[in-house]
Amino acid sequence: MSFSEDAFGPLFQRRSLLKGADVLVHEVLDNLWLQAKFHGMPKSDPEYPLYIHMITAHTSSIDVGKVAEECGVKILVLSHIAPGNAAPPRLLADARQGFSGKVIVGEDLMEIGIGKPSGKAKS
Repeated sequence: MSFSEDAFGPLFQRRSLLKGADVLVHEVLDNLWLQAKFHGMPKSDPEYPLYIHMITAHTSSIDVGKVAEECGVKILVLSHIAPGNAAPPRLLADARQGFSGKVIVGEDLMEIGIGKPSGKAKS
């Protein structure tokens, strides 16, 4: 299991750390929101630094699937979703564009099993 967090962004060069993971938990930025909020924003806009932060420190919902595919992971879990009210079906559709594996939109307190089940009941 591998985790990708803020500050990796789409240009993250150390993707070798994520290679071949069964599960990749990756932060994601809703591409539609990004385009709606910042499209055509001039550099003089006071929110322009926020735009630069978003595109350099985060991975868009369009790019996250491509990252997972390049890394050869089996399951991609979208986490640390921005904005928090992004539509899960849209995030799934975006991520699936570039990824052939399973995509899950993470939720608070979600549990995802890894490895082979032991067959033993929890006590």
